[in-house]
Amino acid sequence: MDENKEKKENVNDFPNKRDFWYTFSILVLVITGLTAFYFGGEGSNMVSHVGFAGTIVSILLAVIAIIYSFYQSSTYENATHKLDTSAQKIENATNQLSNVSEIEKMMDDFKVDVTTIKKSIDDMQGMLGKVDNGFSSLNRNIEELYNDGQTESYKNENNLAVTFDENYFRVFLKKTSKLTFYVFLLIAKSRGVSEEIDMERWLTYFWEGILENTPHDDIIHHSLTREMGQLMAFSQVGFFDLEITYEDATIKVSNIVNSLIEAILEEEKEILKGDGKDKLKKIIKNLDKDINKE
Repeated sequence: MDENKEKKENVNDFPNKRDFWYTFSILVLVITGLTAFYFGGEGSNMVSHVGFAGTIVSILLAVIAIIYSFYQSSTYENATHKLDTSAQKIENATNQLSNVSEIEKMMDDFKVDVTTIKKSIDDMQGMLGKVDNGFSSLNRNIEELYNDGQTESYKNENNLAVTFDENYFRVFLKKTSKLTFYVFLLIAKSRGVSEEIDMERWLTYFWEGILENTPHDDIIHHSLTREMGQLMAFSQVGFFDLEITYEDATIKVSNIVNSLIEAILEEEKEILKGDGKDKLKKIIKNLDKDINKE
């Protein structure tokens, strides 16, 4: 099958350049021989003519050989160039396949990372949902108490305050917000001056100093809910005893831990020594005077 195909291809390629040069050479030899015999004579003239014809034929054959060698060299050079080009293409394709393999591995790793991140986000959303539910429940309970006008008492029944000292409270107060520290300072400054503390009034006082304008009711309501919840938590861990009247948003604080009071007053001194542009500092400077007006 392959031999027949090769023969058919050879027949289709005839005549080619090689066949042309062979035919041309044979014709030159024949013409040269005929010319020598036609114009030649006997004896020395014949030998001379034959020798001359042989020289011409040799020169022609040499020229043909040179031309053929040049042709073969050019063909070999083209074939070599094609091989180099093909080899370069194969190398490029190999590199591309290698890059594709690396990219595929990176994509697999990326899928694993995305799956991990998605799981973390889902877990975080679940935790946030629980926290939101907890805050919503706390807000509902506080609002219900406000609406009912009840008075609730929170006392340190386990006497947990014995484990706290001034250094603990100093660190604790530095980590609290400005508003929470202000509430602690308000409690400390109100001792012996006012038995009840009107939280709504004093929170409005704080936000007027911070905003330098009348605060919106939503800000006061949110702050009141937040700080009341925190005070209940602090009372449960033994900072003080707390009584809240939700109808008029007032609190009574008693049995406050002495080391907490000392830490509050020390923190107040540091704030008053600080930057004069601090709005909390301006609020604190006027707090004693305004409390004593009550």
